[in-house]
Amino acid sequence: MNPALRGSSRERAPDPDKTSEYTSNGVNNHFMYSNPEVDKLMEDGKAESDTKKRIEIYNRIQKLVYDDLPVIWVC
Repeated sequence: MNPALRGSSRERAPDPDKTSEYTSNGVNNHFMYSNPEVDKLMEDGKAESDTKKRIEIYNRIQKLVYDDLPVIWVC
């Protein structure tokens, strides 16, 4: 999984909840990323109870964010 979507070791949620960074109105979306499809998929992923379907949703989000390249991390 892309490090930008991976949660930190302190997070306990079973899913990579990055809605605060990668949704249009996310409180930590300091780079002003906006993609309506990602917004919808983030909500769909949180609501989906089937693990396989959630994985498909999060994989789609990862591809969209990767393709959009909203931020470049400099190490």
